[in-house]
Amino acid sequence: MLLLLTKITRSPFGRLLEATRDDEMGLRVLGKNTFLLKAKAMMLSAGCAGIAGSLFAHYISYIDPSSFLLTEIIFVVTIVIVGGIASIKGSVVATILLVLLPEALRFLSLPSQILGPSRQIIYAILLIAILLLRPRGLFGRVDLA
Repeated sequence: MLLLLTKITRSPFGRLLEATRDDEMGLRVLGKNTFLLKAKAMMLSAGCAGIAGSLFAHYISYIDPSSFLLTEIIFVVTIVIVGGIASIKGSVVATILLVLLPEALRFLSLPSQILGPSRQIIYAILLIAILLLRPRGLFGRVDLA
């Protein structure tokens, strides 16, 4: 999926999608149908989500709405913010960073009552530090505001 999405973003279609994100009115003036571009982008993202969902269902072997809690959604949004919006490389680096960070905490001899909250505190500190020091994220090209 990473290779496919990288190819798409570097293609003329991907550059049109970037132009739609950056200056939709300017792209309309050039005669491009931005509604159709947005519809194609939505279909592409739905296809990627479908593949991810089918792999997740195969891995878990049981799908239940309780499998998708608020904590998982916050984790995914944190990955996007830390990595940077509109950056595939940033999402990969942020995923590796945010998955390995709690694993490093296991080597500390902390009781489990402290280890759980400390993980959330570290996530919050990391997110605030990224937002203050690098408002676009690690590799982001688009401002969050």
